Amino acid sequence: MLTSSVLYVEASIETISDENEEILKTLLGQASGVTVSPGNGKPGGSSFIRIRGVGSLNTSNAPLYVIDGVVVENYDHELYVSDIANISILKDVLTSALYGSRAASGVVIITTKNTLKELAQVKTRTNFNETAFFYPHLKTDSEGKFSFNFTNPESLTSWKLRLYGHNKKAESGYFESTIISQKDVMVQTNMPRFVREKDTISISAKVVNMTNETKSGIAMLMLFDATNMKAIDSIALNTNNTRNFDCKPKESVPITWKVTIPEGLQGIQYKIVAKSGNFSDGEENILPVLSNKILVTESIPIWVKGNSKKEYVFENLKNNTSKTLKNHQFTLEYTSNPNWLALQSLPYLIEFQHECAEQTFSRYYGNFIATEIINSNQKIASLFESWKK
Repeated sequence: MLTSSVLYVEASIETISDENEEILKTLLGQASGVTVSPGNGKPGGSSFIRIRGVGSLNTSNAPLYVIDGVVVENYDHELYVSDIANISILKDVLTSALYGSRAASGVVIITTKNTLKELAQVKTRTNFNETAFFYPHLKTDSEGKFSFNFTNPESLTSWKLRLYGHNKKAESGYFESTIISQKDVMVQTNMPRFVREKDTISISAKVVNMTNETKSGIAMLMLFDATNMKAIDSIALNTNNTRNFDCKPKESVPITWKVTIPEGLQGIQYKIVAKSGNFSDGEENILPVLSNKILVTESIPIWVKGNSKKEYVFENLKNNTSKTLKNHQFTLEYTSNPNWLALQSLPYLIEFQHECAEQTFSRYYGNFIATEIINSNQKIASLFESWKK
């Protein structure tokens, strides 16, 4: 994992031309072993960078060059400026944790546009069900052996397979085994259950190498609005979304991204992919976004008799001085005869199914309230009498 960087030469150099090569001059001043050649002289011709690997340099303070996740050591490499997406120069001693002693004089990381395009097209895993339920369709051969197919969830983990079978003679059999689903190069994430608006979090994952050789490559994090799938990397401060990795055989390396959760989103669809040569893997899922505000409800009971007028004031609403408070909703509930609200709740008290002491008291209380309402309101009493008839 790259944990420190001294100089990011340029986040994007898509607009570089033969007339605007300031970024290349900066690179020339920061890293040895780099030469810039002009274009072919034709209109629109692009300059190219010539990089000599550490092994081909006589100087001992030459930096290490990493192009699209692959270390350039003992050969010359040429790249057209128009093909480069971004360049980063790392000069901290902590870079040796990733690339060893080769990075003692710094690391120059170059990512091309073609690699970013290939990363964005990596097929991701999206089915993370905890169980694999299926109706087996059995097929037998001439020896009585049977086979069946089912779709396994795409989580990279261990699964317990249990089979039970029987025939018409009530003869039965049981089989149990453990199945491991994995890939040669895997991405395993460690995502939170949810995030809140304006959170600044570190999204962590790890790249696992199950092969017998060291794998170098690039991992990338992409963020989308879950409701319309629009990219939100810029507003989430995830512009530098690629990470280089160098993973030894049968080991794993951590990778992290620091992002800020925007406001006004219901969910974030994240997509983490990694590619090393012909090996690739990715994970895609939705991360719920919760509001960082608390809904507070203030209510005032209003009692107004006929042909009368009364004024009520919401003091907290009127004298609001908060800079973060936002009014959400104002509701007025009105009933011309509130006695009906009490009457509608009485059947629940009187007809509750249990016979405990608490419910016995509730029945008594409900009947008592009903009697008081009828005795004090002749209109309701007359209505009930008409229903009886």
